[in-house]
Amino acid sequence: MFNNGQMVESLSPRLAAVAAQVPKRAVLADVGTDHAHLPSWLLGAGKIDTAIALDIADGPLARARVTAAGTRGALEVRKSDGLIGLAPGEASCISICGMGGLTIADILTRGANVWQSVERVLIQPQGMEAEARVVLLSAGWGCVSAELVAEKKHIYVVEAWAPAAVSRSWSSQDLRWGRIIRTEPDPLFSELLERESRNIKQGLQRLSDAGQAGHSDAQVLKQELTQIEQELSRVLAIHG
Repeated sequence: MFNNGQMVESLSPRLAAVAAQVPKRAVLADVGTDHAHLPSWLLGAGKIDTAIALDIADGPLARARVTAAGTRGALEVRKSDGLIGLAPGEASCISICGMGGLTIADILTRGANVWQSVERVLIQPQGMEAEARVVLLSAGWGCVSAELVAEKKHIYVVEAWAPAAVSRSWSSQDLRWGRIIRTEPDPLFSELLERESRNIKQGLQRLSDAGQAGHSDAQVLKQELTQIEQELSRVLAIHG
């Protein structure tokens, strides 16, 4: 795809994982689009024919318009607070990437009349993933695909959601780490858990060094560490 005369040849690993979940010939609405690389690449690859790029900030909108200039009118750029600038039925697939789970949950809550009319919602939350999952589950949707993606020093989750014919119960662990990620353990899941374990241990060490080993925060962290280590043991047993 040409972006101001330059070919956009590839996507970052996390956006490539999102692109793989966009149905062929979908009309994509990309929320928080920034440079609009995701819709631009999909258009250039011939996977979709039209797309709408949404963002609330002027800087990202300017960058998105530069990208859209090379798409021969196939990519429309709109200023929008979440899904407010999109009407029900305008898109068949919505992607919301690169935001905290709480922000994604807020966007979904405020734009429920829009996203509940599409075929698929793709999310790539960065922290507090459970918040976004709860909103989707509460609407009767189910996670149809999930993947962990390593990019630089981070591990990201990418999930595809669609209206569910059968309601499935999610445990607190499912909400935290993802039901599919846990049921069919992703190769990166154990690494993610090990990273979380190290972070908790470092937090406990800092509290201990400050003479606050008995603080209530330390007790919370210890409980957290126990849950993570139990989950890690379960996953390692599955991989056997």
